Order: sequence, then C-alpha cells, then structure tokens
Amino acid sequence: AIHEIPAEQQLTSADRATIEKAREAFNLVPESVVEKVVNSQQLLTRAEDVLKIRIVEETIATLPEQLNLTHIAFINELTAAIHALPGSLQVEVHNMAIYKEKLAIIQQLQQQATDIDYANAVRNLINPLPTVVTLEHVEKVQQALAAYEKLSENQKDLIITESAKLHEIQQQVNALLQKQDANGNCRGDRH
Repeated sequence: AIHEIPAEQQLTSADRATIEKAREAFNLVPESVVEKVVNSQQLLTRAEDVLKIRIVEETIATLPEQLNLTHIAFINELTAAIHALPGSLQVEVHNMAIYKEKLAIIQQLQQQATDIDYANAVRNLINPLPTVVTLEHVEKVQQALAAYEKLSENQKDLIITESAKLHEIQQQVNALLQKQDANGNCRGDRH
C-alpha cells in the first residue's frame, strides 16, 4: 500500500484515502517485522506530514481575493489547522505569506467593526441630547462625555458631527454650573 502513495511533489489532499489505507496496512505489520520496514514507516510518516501541509496549502488557496467579516469563521478554522501543524511543518507551507496577509486583513476588518460599534454606542448617547440643555441634562451629558473620552482616536473620527454637538452642549453645561455656583441656589428650571 505504501508504494501507491504518490511522490511528495505530487501529493495532494485527494491522496488522503491512499495514505490512510497505507497506514492501516502498516499498522497490521507484526512487531517482529516492523524493524525491517523502518524506511517504510519513515516514508509513511512523511507522506502523512506532507498531506497535512497540502491540506493547509489548498485551503489557503481557496481564500477569496476580497475578504469580509463573513470569512472570520473560515480564517479561524484555517488558523487552527495551521497551529495544529508542528513548527517544522508550518515552515513548509509554501503560501503562508498569503495566509498572513489575509489574516491581517480580517483582523483589520474586525477592528473596524469594533470601532464602529463603540462609536455607535456613544453616538446613541449623544444624539438624544437636546441642543439646548438645562441642569436636568447634566448627568446624561456627563455620561456621554465620559463614554466619548474612552473612545480611541479612530473611533472619535467616526462621530465628528456628534462630537461637535457634545462639545457645544458641554460648554452650555459648564456655563449653567458656573451660573449655579455663582447664584448658589439656581435650579435647572430657573435662570
């Protein structure tokens, strides 16, 4: 059965059944004979290793040119398959650079999606705020401002319009609070 395994250069994932059949046959060899067929054992083990490499290479080759977030599960499965390979076999994957490039793209897309989610959450705190505020709005303005300050610069860039509104409202709140401090007993409904 081992002689049916193609040469390493011609080996593909389609040869899986042939390799499995050879392994099954080899496992039936009595222990007393195994020492005499060590070369066959080495050839079979190498064929199994090359099969693992080819499966990863062929999977990488199926990665679409344009990735989007729907490909995350596929990339995660591929990553698991690559990590399952010993390091000595990983270096033999000839198209690993393509995988790394696609992984970086997916990670970038994931970060963009996260940025959008965080920015939208803050947007949803800012948009309901009135353009003219009273002391009754101070707490909600402070919550929105605190959430805004936690955003990264990329996330802040996604809500520039809302940021301008928040800063205008913040100035109103500061003026109201200063007026309250100056008057000592001013309430939100009286000025």
